[in-house]
Amino acid sequence: MFEIIDHTADVAFVVKAQDERSLIKDALDALHYIYFEKLPDRSDNSEKRTVKVEGINLEDAIISFLNEIVYIFDSQKLVFSGVQDIDVFYREDGEVVIESQLLFSKFSPEKHNPVIYVKAVTYGGANIKRDENNNLQMTLIVDI
Repeated sequence: MFEIIDHTADVAFVVKAQDERSLIKDALDALHYIYFEKLPDRSDNSEKRTVKVEGINLEDAIISFLNEIVYIFDSQKLVFSGVQDIDVFYREDGEVVIESQLLFSKFSPEKHNPVIYVKAVTYGGANIKRDENNNLQMTLIVDI
C-alpha cells in the first residue's frame, strides 16, 4: 500500500507493508503512479530485466533501486510493469543487496502519458520504521 502525500516542492509518498519485499513492490507501484497517475498495466510486460543494487543499509538500497528504475525509463524508454521476483540479502558487513527480475513494457505515448517527469528519488527524510501494527513504513521524496 502507498499514499501520495503533500510536499512543498517535490512529491512525497509513504509506503507501508508487512515485509521488505512488499515494501519495495509497493514503492515501485508508487513511483509508477507518480509518473502516470495510474498503477502499472501488469498485462503489458514485453521485456524482463534483472535489476540488482547494493546499499549501505535498506533505505539506501531501496532509493538506489528506485533510481535505477528512473534511469531505465529515461535511458531505454522502458516502463516498469511488474515484479516477477525480488529478494533482499543482508551481508555480514551490514550492506544490503536487492536483486530482482522485473517486467517492463516499451514506452508508448498512446499508453503511457507521463503526468510528472521524475528526476530522482532523494535521500531527504528517507527512513524505515515500524508502525503501531508492526508494519514497515517508509517515507520517500521524489525530485520532479
